[in-house]
Amino acid sequence: EKREGKVARMELEFEKIKIEAEARERALTLAKGDMKSQRAELEETKRGTEEVEKELQQIRVDLEEKREEIEKSGRAMEREREEMQEERVKVKVELESLERRREEVTALEKSFEETKVELAKSKEKYADEYMERVIRLEEEAKALELKV
Repeated sequence: EKREGKVARMELEFEKIKIEAEARERALTLAKGDMKSQRAELEETKRGTEEVEKELQQIRVDLEEKREEIEKSGRAMEREREEMQEERVKVKVELESLERRREEVTALEKSFEETKVELAKSKEKYADEYMERVIRLEEEAKALELKV
């Protein structure tokens, strides 16, 4: 009886160990399945990360191109602004020159008018003197005729 009890306990112990081993095996199988799915998830995440990194790199490249474009545009605008400033200076100098010429022309016109007035006065004076001389010569001619 003792031996049968011992055998029965051993059989129970064996069954218990067998059940525990099966449970561990199932847990291991599940864990392997989880690991596989986790690996698959990890690979998918890795691929997604790589895609995001590629997109980020493309965005960086695009941003760099835009920055260079903006810098070029800025330099072009600066050159254009400088050219416009130079053109303003040229126009200002030209306007000042034209203003001086206008003043010179105005002075010449005034001088011309004064000369014209002086010439008219001189003409009148010489005409009067000429007429006086003509009259005097006519009188002298008449006086000479009378003498003759």
